[in-house]
Amino acid sequence: MNRRQREGLVRLFVGFALNIGLWFVYREIGGKGGVIQRDVGFSLIGGSLAGATLVFVTPVFWRGLAWQAPIAFVLIFFLPGLVLFSVVGNIMQYW
Repeated sequence: MNRRQREGLVRLFVGFALNIGLWFVYREIGGKGGVIQRDVGFSLIGGSLAGATLVFVTPVFWRGLAWQAPIAFVLIFFLPGLVLFSVVGNIMQYW
């Protein structure tokens, strides 16, 4: 396994781990209405995890192998996209 393959796999595994964390945060963001501080806190955590996922996994598109790009697409755009839209929704709600 060469350096490029290893770096792509590490980035995909980090993205997968961040998506697991995002799933738990997204469940709390989309849960029942609650206290403003709780919603804002989970929004900040979710936004930072989604940003970290974008930063870690995006380079796989340019430097990764052909089979790694579709996996990176799924890791970047589905759950982090939902979380970022939820964060923006919470910001607009409490602004």
